[in-house]
Amino acid sequence: MNRLTGRVARDDSGFGLIETVVALLIAGVVFGALATTLIAAVQASLFGRQNQQATDMMTTQLEQMRTLGYSEVAMRSTDLAGDPRLVSCASTTCLTVDGVNEPVVVGTSGSVFPHTVTTADATTNLTSYTVSTYVTQLSDQPLDRARRVSVFITWSTKGTVHTRSTSSILAYSQSGLPLPVFKLGVTPSAISVNPGATVTYTLTLTNQGAPDRWNLSLGGSTSGWTWFADTNASGGLDASDVAMTDTNLDGIVDTGRLDPSSVLTFFMTRVVPTSEAVGAKVTTVTATSVGQPSATGASSSVSVTTTITTGTVTATPTPTSTPTPTSTAPAVTTCVATSAGTVTGVGNGGYSTTQFTLHNDGIGDSVAQAQMGMDQVTVDEPSLARYSTDVDPATYGRVLTSSGATLPTVASILGSSTPAQVADWQKTFASKGWVDGTGVLRLWFAGHGATAATSARVVLYEADSPSASKSAIQSVDVALAAGCAGFQEVYVTLPDADGAVVDKNGVLGVRIAVAGGETTLGYDVAQMPASFTIGVK
Repeated sequence: MNRLTGRVARDDSGFGLIETVVALLIAGVVFGALATTLIAAVQASLFGRQNQQATDMMTTQLEQMRTLGYSEVAMRSTDLAGDPRLVSCASTTCLTVDGVNEPVVVGTSGSVFPHTVTTADATTNLTSYTVSTYVTQLSDQPLDRARRVSVFITWSTKGTVHTRSTSSILAYSQSGLPLPVFKLGVTPSAISVNPGATVTYTLTLTNQGAPDRWNLSLGGSTSGWTWFADTNASGGLDASDVAMTDTNLDGIVDTGRLDPSSVLTFFMTRVVPTSEAVGAKVTTVTATSVGQPSATGASSSVSVTTTITTGTVTATPTPTSTPTPTSTAPAVTTCVATSAGTVTGVGNGGYSTTQFTLHNDGIGDSVAQAQMGMDQVTVDEPSLARYSTDVDPATYGRVLTSSGATLPTVASILGSSTPAQVADWQKTFASKGWVDGTGVLRLWFAGHGATAATSARVVLYEADSPSASKSAIQSVDVALAAGCAGFQEVYVTLPDADGAVVDKNGVLGVRIAVAGGETTLGYDVAQMPASFTIGVK
């Protein structure tokens, strides 16, 4: 204590240099640790954003693959060289997926091209990403049922390369599948052979509807038959043709997938045992839609008769594409044809003048059919058959009866369910389409019965599906020739369709009814190439 002032003495010298240095050192250590933590947090945040960006890009790529047509999901052979992920396996190129080598799917018009793309722009925060897409075949599924799409993405952060990958299985499917429409035929329908000989029948299946495959089964005399596809399209069974198999793994031999308007030629063959008893044996071949086995029109059958004889066998004549009709069939044309129609008024918006062939379902004689198909496949009847055995079993062609002296209304024609009074052809559209211009129907008419029909009404219509209610697009009436002893070629021109819309899986159809009597229609044979032509896009 200061004796003069009575106050306590204080030390005001402050921090020394040592204390200051120690304090700064401690602060540096603390701030350094904080900076390291902050940098690590920033880098982790950046990597998290990059990882999320990579995931989003892979997901987007998979979704883009799903928007392609099923057959477009394929790579190109010219784009595979130099890819380190691809390996050689069993004379092909494979991608290793989960330890299994899966063959890559290639096609000349594959849309997975180029399969490797590098992107570095504002959308990726200037990070350089390399995206590689692969299409491979699964080991347990046929290619036309499913295929795998795998996406790999790589990028680099501070010298470290990161890789992410994902894959998804794309299965062929079609929502709102239209009813199966197809034709099954066989040539010839009867063969005589000696014991020990080989007997072979040629069958054709024409798909007039949506993509599908058909299971094949036998009834009646079923022993010893085997199936072969006409692999080389020679029209006859030979050593290069391949045995047909179960492509959808349900235990039944099938046709494999057939696209719309495609035709499969195949054979059923057997060696007749030398001990087989003589006599006629009937075998029934049934084709059943795999896609919709219980739907209307899902099955069709043809029968063949194999006669085992010990006598001399006359060779079965080889059918030709343009055989002469049997003598009991009426003359093809005995009346002057009407003037040929021309499709006009087709718009400029990408329409193409398209001709559809009018078919009878199956090959040979049949009852009057409520629904038939039209497509761009040529005629397939070897000769004019009896298309209405339930109406008149002796008449060649399709018999149409009238409901009265006057033509029925368009609404009643579209609503009719009587095959003897209405002939109907449909074309199913796999995707949304439009029709435009004047439609031209080409058909052959012949009088039938005591009183021949005097007129016909043709209705062009569309529907959301083959079984949905029908909406008229256009209609026209035509007078039929009186006193014609045979068939007359008739061209019917309908008014402009004016861009009518046919929805995806919808149908475009033509219906015909007559008045005043009965008529016979000729079509689906080389001498009578009946068709409907209109602008389509």
